[in-house]
Amino acid sequence: MQGFKQWLEAISFGEPEDVRKHLEKYEPGTFGLEIEFWGAGKEIDYEQVELILTNDSDVYRDFEKSPYFGREEDDWENYITHLIKTGLWKHKWNPRERLPYKQDIESKIAEYRDFLTSLGEQASWGEEPSEEWWAVDQDESGVCEIKSRHLTVKDFPLLLKVLKKLQGEQFDHETGLHIHVGMPKTTNAFDLLAMTTLVDESAIKRAVGIKRRGQFRQYSALRHKPHSILGKFLEPGKVYRNKELLDYMKSALSRRTGTNILAFFEHGTVEFRYLSSEAVKNPERLLEWIEYYLMLPYIAKQETQIRLDNGLILTRLTRDKVRVDYEGEESPYIREDKKED
Repeated sequence: MQGFKQWLEAISFGEPEDVRKHLEKYEPGTFGLEIEFWGAGKEIDYEQVELILTNDSDVYRDFEKSPYFGREEDDWENYITHLIKTGLWKHKWNPRERLPYKQDIESKIAEYRDFLTSLGEQASWGEEPSEEWWAVDQDESGVCEIKSRHLTVKDFPLLLKVLKKLQGEQFDHETGLHIHVGMPKTTNAFDLLAMTTLVDESAIKRAVGIKRRGQFRQYSALRHKPHSILGKFLEPGKVYRNKELLDYMKSALSRRTGTNILAFFEHGTVEFRYLSSEAVKNPERLLEWIEYYLMLPYIAKQETQIRLDNGLILTRLTRDKVRVDYEGEESPYIREDKKED
């Protein structure tokens, strides 16, 4: 990622010599990947083509101007058949829509299970990944998904082989590539909240492109959304116990955020959901993203005070407690019942 070292120095440890001193203590942890792709072969699904063309108003307007219009009762059907047989349907196709290839999910799943086995790995069908097992399956949205076993930077050569194989698949801005980063066993609520403040979301928006950014609101909300939700609960001037904060985060936040801290409660990880699986096309850059995310748990542990997007200031206290203050004269989140007092 461009500017990563400068970003790290600016927000973390200050001077470059201090960065080097802290990095001597840093040991990257484990990570896992979830990579989605379309399990399509090269054969066009013409039934799907016919269905889409038949319901396209622009195609019908073209039909009304064609010699087929007004010939027979089934002239509309004949026109669609003509487009398909001659290949002219591709000229009518919306360029923003992917071509309707026949999905062959089961054979793709089997192909990748066999491929991982050939690399000396273990791969299951339909199970969750583990420390030793990969998982290959169809996800809830109908695409193929590969979930890695627990990996470390020492597994980068293996991962590069998998990424090379995946480059022959079909991706777009809708297929996600999620990176899970293992959190330390001593992780507390403050650490998780600090994780939501660390990602350089401006750099990510520049890197992923406009189509992927269009998916953020639905699948990978930026941090202002969870921070806004937290603002409805956190009161300036109050000290919160660790369990109290964890319980609220677990019940109120959504997993569909760019930095998904809910993954900690299920997997012991923080999940980064910003990237699409188009990132597979540039393996070296993807490894840089992974190294970037692996650094964040370490940085979070060093933080003693963080600022949320809504102006709330959180301070790490002893015994895993957190104090909340507001950056300004009066918090906009003071509740009405408090104002009446």
